[in-house]
Amino acid sequence: MSAGIWVVVEHREGEIRKVSLEALGLARKIANDKGAQVVALLLGSEPAGLYGRVSAHGADKILAVSDAALTNYTTDGYTHVIASLAADRKPAALIIGATATGRDLAGRVATRLDTALLADVIELTTEGDAFVARRPMNAGKVIATVEATPSGAPVVISIRPKAFELPQPESSRTAMVETTPYSAPA
Repeated sequence: MSAGIWVVVEHREGEIRKVSLEALGLARKIANDKGAQVVALLLGSEPAGLYGRVSAHGADKILAVSDAALTNYTTDGYTHVIASLAADRKPAALIIGATATGRDLAGRVATRLDTALLADVIELTTEGDAFVARRPMNAGKVIATVEATPSGAPVVISIRPKAFELPQPESSRTAMVETTPYSAPA
C-alpha cells in the first residue's frame, strides 16, 4: 500500500481535538489490516509539544510542518500544505475530523487533489483497495453506503466526532518525526 494512511491532527492551544485521536485509532486499525504505516500530519508554529501524545495514540510517523504562518488555521495555507504533501507522497487515504475546520479543509483538499471525498463518515471498512463508508443523510433518516478507491491520489475521508472509538494510549510507542519546510505561497 502506498505511503500509508494519513491523519490530519487538529489542535488548538496545545490540545489535540478528540476526533483527531479517534482518527488515529481508526487509521491504526486500517493500517494494521493493510500492513501500512499511520502518518500524522501536524501543522502549526510549535507542534513539537504534541509528538508524544500523537505517537502514543497510534502514529508510526509524524510529518511536522512548523511555521509561524500556520499558527492559526487558514483555509488557503493548510490546503496548500496538505494537498502538496499528499500529491507528492501519495498516501492511500487522508483522514480528517468532521469539525468546522475539518469540513472546510476536507472538501478543498479533495478538490485540489481531484479525488474522492467520503464525508461525515460514521463507519469505515476496506474491501481490497477500496474504502467503504457509511454516512448519515437526510438528518440521519437514511444511512448511505459509499465506496471510493484511491487512483493516483488519496481518498479524503472526514469522520464524525464520537463515531469511532478513542484508542487507549500506548506509552511505549514512539513515532519517527520528519520535519518538512514550508514557505507560504504568494
